[in-house]
Amino acid sequence: MSLQSQYDDFAKKIKLTRESDKYKEAREKDDTIYGKIKDAFKEKGYKISRTKILGSMGSYTSVVPLNGDYDIDRGIFVTKESAPTNPIEIKKVIKDVLKNHGFSEPKIKKPCVTADYKSKPIHIDYVVFREEGDVIELAVGKENSSEDNRKWDKNDPDGLQDWLTWKDEGTTSAQRQQFYRLTGYLKRWRDHKYSSNESERKKVYSIGLAVMLKEQFDASVNNKGIPNDNEALKNTVEGILNSNYFRKSWFSDKYDIRVDLPKSPYRDIFDGRGENVATTLRNRLDKLKGVLEKVDEEEDLHKQCEMLRGEFGEDFPLPTKNNRVKARGAGVVGVSNGA
Repeated sequence: MSLQSQYDDFAKKIKLTRESDKYKEAREKDDTIYGKIKDAFKEKGYKISRTKILGSMGSYTSVVPLNGDYDIDRGIFVTKESAPTNPIEIKKVIKDVLKNHGFSEPKIKKPCVTADYKSKPIHIDYVVFREEGDVIELAVGKENSSEDNRKWDKNDPDGLQDWLTWKDEGTTSAQRQQFYRLTGYLKRWRDHKYSSNESERKKVYSIGLAVMLKEQFDASVNNKGIPNDNEALKNTVEGILNSNYFRKSWFSDKYDIRVDLPKSPYRDIFDGRGENVATTLRNRLDKLKGVLEKVDEEEDLHKQCEMLRGEFGEDFPLPTKNNRVKARGAGVVGVSNGA
């Protein structure tokens, strides 16, 4: 038994896919609602060109939610020639479908249509795009937005998903899988550390964590393909802390945060939220780094896992006492900054 085997068990326990038993209700509800949306779009003359699962589920980094709420993130693409000039019109069609099929108070937000199911812990975000050739535009605007605040805005959901999944970037399978696991660990860490304050947890956006982690990812896989997730996570978190994401205010000890999307529209993910979340997030990441360093120095496997439980919660497995860490293999291969 080794620390890596404990990490592997943890990764399996928290991993969530479309096929997971725990996600069955959400998947079935999504399938039903999407079918209703297709019918409604057909009636309006909106021609769907394709659809795809977005968010964490689409980039293989979803984790079982601690709060029991299962998210559905779906992008619906329509042809530009069939799309209405006013993007709010097509979003209203989705809102009406959700309202008529068991969702409470669906809302048209700036980037999406969102709703919670009345009797089940299911949350939906549907995003609408129009496309023509290689040009993709997002339906932007709230329900009552003025003409100046609603538009079809250039966007690259495919490029972002490809970037997050390391498509065509020359990494090994072991390195990619380690990145997916590390992203899952950091999301569960966020959920555990913010479990007492759901409103604050929601401001630490999953996409923000994933972008920082990918840009600073420092893989640890030896020459036999055996990973060292504790080493990789420690070095990656250190890279995040040493980057320019966190910036201290001139007049206080508080931090701001800026993390830009790597693909169009290249916006700041934490725009308008930075000062509210940055200081707490940075301090907690710094503590996580310290714990990971202590884990590296500790030789008793039980004590290592106890320390990691403090960061990740009780789903991190705890072995019997007096287990010792197996010697680490030599020849670790690293990948820094997503190279």
